[in-house]
Amino acid sequence: MMHIAADSHRKLGVHLRGDEPVVVNYLLEEVVGGLDGELLEFLLATSIPETFTLDLAALLFSEAPTLESVQALIRLNILKEADAYDPIRYQLHPVLRDFLLTRLKDRDPGRVRSLERAAAEWFAEEQDYVPAIRHAVATGDPDFVWGILSRCGVQLILMGHTDDVSRVLGQLPRSSRKDAAVQMLIATADVMRGHAGAAAVALTTPDDVASVITNQWRTGLGLHVANQRGGIDEVLSRTTVESMGQSQLDIYVSLQAARGELHLGHLDRADRYALRVLDRARLERASVAELQATIVRNASALFRGRVRAAAAGGERFERRWQDLDEPRGAFTALNLAWWYWARYELMQERPGQLRRLVHAAAEISSAPTIVRGIRGLVALTRVGDSEGTDSHDAAVSLLELLSPREDMPVPVHWHAMIAPFVVRALGRLGEPHLRDEFIGATDRVLDGTSEMHLLRATAAMQDQRHGEASDVLALAFEGAGPWLLHASSIDAWLLAADLHVQQGQLEQAQIALDTALRIAEPEGLVRRFADAGPAIAQLLASRSVVDAPSAFASRVQGRLLSAIGQEDHLTPRERVVLAALSRNATLREIARQEFVSHNTVKTHTRNIYRKLGVSDRRSAAAAARDLGLSYGQLSLGL
Repeated sequence: MMHIAADSHRKLGVHLRGDEPVVVNYLLEEVVGGLDGELLEFLLATSIPETFTLDLAALLFSEAPTLESVQALIRLNILKEADAYDPIRYQLHPVLRDFLLTRLKDRDPGRVRSLERAAAEWFAEEQDYVPAIRHAVATGDPDFVWGILSRCGVQLILMGHTDDVSRVLGQLPRSSRKDAAVQMLIATADVMRGHAGAAAVALTTPDDVASVITNQWRTGLGLHVANQRGGIDEVLSRTTVESMGQSQLDIYVSLQAARGELHLGHLDRADRYALRVLDRARLERASVAELQATIVRNASALFRGRVRAAAAGGERFERRWQDLDEPRGAFTALNLAWWYWARYELMQERPGQLRRLVHAAAEISSAPTIVRGIRGLVALTRVGDSEGTDSHDAAVSLLELLSPREDMPVPVHWHAMIAPFVVRALGRLGEPHLRDEFIGATDRVLDGTSEMHLLRATAAMQDQRHGEASDVLALAFEGAGPWLLHASSIDAWLLAADLHVQQGQLEQAQIALDTALRIAEPEGLVRRFADAGPAIAQLLASRSVVDAPSAFASRVQGRLLSAIGQEDHLTPRERVVLAALSRNATLREIARQEFVSHNTVKTHTRNIYRKLGVSDRRSAAAAARDLGLSYGQLSLGL
């Protein structure tokens, strides 16, 4: 009867309230009037939560009715089963619940607070965090609110439900939103979405109920804001990161410390904090924290020169992200940035493909620092292959997007990794003034490192100041400063090889090239050879290196040829012969299989070597693999 009346009012556009006189009279006379006192008390207690199980009902009312009694209440349209819950949850009709809550608050406010507290604890134990927060705030007890918010609110954020947290907090009365704990949670949700301003204000707001939990939360929030807005060095220097026995807050603080140490280049510390987060996040189902800690680990591997591990880690991240129902956040774009840069270094994708993927990452991120960095990568990969683009505009874009900025902090190793590519690109664009401006800006974060000597030597080389380039490069080789990146020494040896070529010292040039190849081979770092310029490509093509050409040298050569599209200059029959050579067929076998003379195959082979810039079968085979040539698919006899 009550449901029918409610439905009729709904169709007429009227909203029924349980405290309206006509509704109160109806409920008293027609619904609860015939219930015994025990059932009425049960209904009053269970009006606190929106839904309840029999277990929660037993907690709220010590003499909870049997299942048979509950089913009888369902038949009377007083209770109904809520959808999509296991175990089954029950709920009162909203109008009846409103009526019962009003009576209970009028009769015994203290009991209401006690029931709200019990409900909050129960929902927290059940890991149903949204109602846990709602009931905790309803108690009006600041200490209790702090405990539940630090336990449940941060957990929701670490699980990727930042929007849910904001929605719940937005539904609270304005007076409740002024609570210090609520303000801290609102600030945490804001900074997780990349809006650090509100968090910065919260950190400056005096707290009259400071506690261990409060201070731990403020520590995490302070680190989080500094990671986004700068000043992480100062914040970390006055911060002690230690466990306070609050799992969710400990995870949050350790995660921000890991990110901060990564920014400062302290990779060992970053790894330790990230591993701590991973261990705890998996136990606590803190999916977003787990993914963000994984990103720290992958970035650390990349910065340590373990590029293959970083590329593999990026793929594992993607699979785990999908397993966790693809939680939203800027961290997904950040993973794509590190992952595709690792692939870019290995030349496992064509630059055009990388550019599209990285651009897609920028589209899904709202964090301005991440968006800026990814757009910088896009601009960098466009240099040299975007027809119709003004070179000056391209150079200005590189300077604006990739120069260090204090208000947009990124890991110091990022600058060491990207800066040599930027300097070479600005040189190719013919913008020495913008190049020097970029080097000056980068000096603020890389001062005292060998990477800065490399950048200055590269600029001198571009300006034909060979003597100065040689002197500055010697400082790097002599250990005048540390190398932040192992791969930077590859760039230094390639620059040395180029210098020797310009000075007519071809034997020394080949020795320098061979050294660069040996350093790059363990991780397969091909891209730096492709970016080093025509002199290095000519040295590789000459194949007159000091030692016999290694498999890696042949692979580098093949990848360079593939990147510049040399396969387009091969005739269809030359492509067939190249594919056959790659499977170790002899010239006579090729002639017999293709129904041509032995001399014709020899002629095709000479033309292939000349066009590809190689001088032996192994190098030609490497080029065939990189060009994706398969004899079975290309044979003219098929």
